[in-house]
Amino acid sequence: MRMRSNCLRLVVGGFVLGGLALGPAGCRSGALPDSRNTPAIVFDTDIGTDVDDAGALAVLHILADRGEAEILATISANRNRWCAPALDAINTYYGRADLPIGCSRTGPDPEEWYHPSVAAFPHDLADSNAAPPAVALYRRILAARPDHSVTIVVVGWLTNMAELLESPPDRYSPLAGRDLVKAKVRN
Repeated sequence: MRMRSNCLRLVVGGFVLGGLALGPAGCRSGALPDSRNTPAIVFDTDIGTDVDDAGALAVLHILADRGEAEILATISANRNRWCAPALDAINTYYGRADLPIGCSRTGPDPEEWYHPSVAAFPHDLADSNAAPPAVALYRRILAARPDHSVTIVVVGWLTNMAELLESPPDRYSPLAGRDLVKAKVRN
């Protein structure tokens, strides 16, 4: 398991170094991005099944550091107890310890390969059940945003998206899931 932890660090480190190397070259004009066009992103991942999710989240954090993205929340499509703590550790590592994190209550429960790695990094969530349910967090985030202002990035299972689309009106919005997504997500 120590080897996987070291591999995860190398992958994340590679993304970080790659992002730093691209730093100033990433903006075509050299000017700062226009915040009115900065995508507000909900990142939905099946973290825990492979390292691609940690790498993609690292890239998203670098884009946010550069003003090219705003991260609204990170959400796990897996219900494994280590998924939310892993997201929390990555968000904390990149200086966003207070980002909302949600977890599926019905998605797959993959092997626990993040277990030994998570403890090595600062984080607050001890278990995925301490995070709000994924669909409730989606609905809260979407309802609070202006129309057509949210971009949803899914890396992995579509469990949360299917449940969001089928969700009924609730305390966050009088709209059913499909209508809420149609109103709030960018076309």
